[in-house]
Amino acid sequence: MTLGKKIEGTLERFFTKGKTPHAFLVLGDEEAREQAEKLFVKFLAGLPAQAGDKKLNPDLFVYDGAFLGIEDAHEIGRKALQGAWGEAKVFLIKSAVIGREAAAALLKLLEEPPEKTYFIISAVSENFVSAPLYSRLVVIRLGIRPTKKDAELLKKMDLQNVQRELLFAPGFSKEREKTEEFLRVFEFWIRDRIKVAGGEKTKEIRGLLEDFFEIKKRLAARTYGARLLLEHLIISKSYLRT
Repeated sequence: MTLGKKIEGTLERFFTKGKTPHAFLVLGDEEAREQAEKLFVKFLAGLPAQAGDKKLNPDLFVYDGAFLGIEDAHEIGRKALQGAWGEAKVFLIKSAVIGREAAAALLKLLEEPPEKTYFIISAVSENFVSAPLYSRLVVIRLGIRPTKKDAELLKKMDLQNVQRELLFAPGFSKEREKTEEFLRVFEFWIRDRIKVAGGEKTKEIRGLLEDFFEIKKRLAARTYGARLLLEHLIISKSYLRT
């Protein structure tokens, strides 16, 4: 999901309806990410935005060293199993580098995350996160707008005929780079729907979003072919129009 300048309003709508995912990857410049981090604490843990300060919030755990190692990951796992003081616990990981063993431990933790426990990885780029871990995260891009090429593809993807849309699947499933391009643009499409949605339509979009990230996970695991998964996503998208 990509957010523009009105970060707070978009996040509020996102968290108001339906089931909230347990893990997020927040991408963008430092100033935008700091603003978003405080809002995540507000919406996930039910605390004021200024309570993003870990000194004021016993349910907030911040890891901001240069490197997140396996011991840090094990500590996160132990703390995640403990009860929250308030509505929920939030783990904010701002480390510049997440070690391979640490990433594997976090991935295992996210397979069955504890209830009322949320994980936020804050980074400049998705390149700082391993592919398997990335597949488990809901990606929030701050202030990133579609390129001209993305905008053209985005326009084509909004066709009103699902049969014509399905023609995109073969071309975007042959190479991983093309598949990732399709998924990136699909995130922009979902963002635009969230901006204007309300009520029951918001629940439908959230369902599609969960489907989207499940498909990303299956693509990373290579359990299904890319073409089959993209076709499934296009068909799921078509139900929003009914």
